[in-house]
Amino acid sequence: MTAPDSTGPRPPGPTARVAPAGRLPDDGAPALGSSGPQVTELQWRLARLALYDGPYDGVFSAAVEDAVLRFQRTRGLDDPGGVHGAATREALRAETDGKGPDR
Repeated sequence: MTAPDSTGPRPPGPTARVAPAGRLPDDGAPALGSSGPQVTELQWRLARLALYDGPYDGVFSAAVEDAVLRFQRTRGLDDPGGVHGAATREALRAETDGKGPDR
C-alpha cells in the first residue's frame, strides 16, 4: 500500500467557502475560488497595506485568503474568516482611501 500523494492540492478547511471558478459565492462576497474584477481590486487594496504581494490576476487564491484573514484578525472584523464580506470591504476601503486600481 502506498502513501497518499501530499504534493497535490489540499481540500478546503471545514469553514472555507469555495466558489466555482469564475464565479462569486451566492451572496456575492468574494471567497476562495472566486475570480473577477472584484478580486483584482481586493488584491490591489491588500497590497497597498503590505498584506499581499502576489499578482493582480483576479483569482481569489489561498494567498489572497490568507491576506484577508490577517486583515480581519488584526481589525476584529465580524465577516466569516477569509471572506471579503461587507465589514471587511468597508474597512479595507477606508484604509486604502477608497481608490481602486483603475482610479
